[in-house]
Amino acid sequence: MRHFLKTHPAMFRAVRDGRKNFEVRKDDRAFQAGDTVVLNFHDPETSVSPWAQPAPPAPYDSKDDIHTPLTRKVTFVLRGGQYGVEPGYVVLALENVTDAPK
Repeated sequence: MRHFLKTHPAMFRAVRDGRKNFEVRKDDRAFQAGDTVVLNFHDPETSVSPWAQPAPPAPYDSKDDIHTPLTRKVTFVLRGGQYGVEPGYVVLALENVTDAPK
């Protein structure tokens, strides 16, 4: 299954740069190993509701490619209620789809 997820700026950049290979999420989508997640950059500070006037462009560095979604494969799912993970949450182990074995 493919899941499209909003991802805050610092976490998006950490996944993009290879410093973060996991996601902590609410367990509301029946995540499973083998699923694909598509992480979309989302800045709650500059986002506005669809019925409001558009916000001015955010002051992001032009070389910061925030418009390209990140696609990752879920290799392991740790469900909450154990190992210090809150019940109702999951930790998803992620693998870059280009690094996945063929």
